[in-house]
Order: sequence, then C-alpha cells, then structure tokens
Amino acid sequence: MNDSYFDSTSYDYTAERHVMCQEVGHGYGLDHQDESGADLNTCMDYSSRLDNPHPNAHDYQQLETIYNSHFDSGSAVTFSPTATAPLKVSRSDRIHSTEIVADYGRGFRIVTHITWALGTRH
Repeated sequence: MNDSYFDSTSYDYTAERHVMCQEVGHGYGLDHQDESGADLNTCMDYSSRLDNPHPNAHDYQQLETIYNSHFDSGSAVTFSPTATAPLKVSRSDRIHSTEIVADYGRGFRIVTHITWALGTRH
C-alpha cells in the first residue's frame, strides 16, 4: 500500500481505505458481512458508499473465533522459528519481485514475497 497517493486530490481517501481494509480482512479470513448493499459500518460490508475504512466489533469477534478458539481434542503442531536456525535459505530474484524461503525442515517453511516498486530496486 502506497499511501502517498492519498495526498492526491484524484484519490478518495475514505473509499481507498475501505477497499484496503476489506482486502486485508479477506487475507485474515474475514468474509463480507452482507452483500445486499446495506451499510453495516464496517469495511467488510458490501455497501456502495465505501465510507467505512475500519472493521467493526463483529469483524473483531470473527477474528477471535478464527484465531483463538482451537478446542479440538487433537494436538496442535507448534513451531517457533526463533527457536532454531533455518536449515536452508534460498532467494530468487525476478524482474519486479524477490522471494526468500527459509526452510526449517519437517515441512516448516517461511516464505517472504517482496514486490519492488518501480524505480526503487537497488
């Protein structure tokens, strides 16, 4: 997200923030609260007004449900990448992006994707 665009009069700051908030919410697993066009005072609604640049209490409750309610009887796999050094780190450069993979073994990997803004790569 390049918020320097928000200084431009050609961008609607609130509408752009609404869209960014919604896309980040989707990335965390949130869905639209409603797709009828109703304005539910959240960036996760499907209102045509695009005037809510923030999540609401329901969105935070959903995140709590998604990430803090693991109550099954199975054992969860835990992994702390700070506890051990990676076995292998690989890097692949492309025209406008870089991918770095830290392989910790046993199927645990951390993949970092970097997309370079035009003219800023050194």
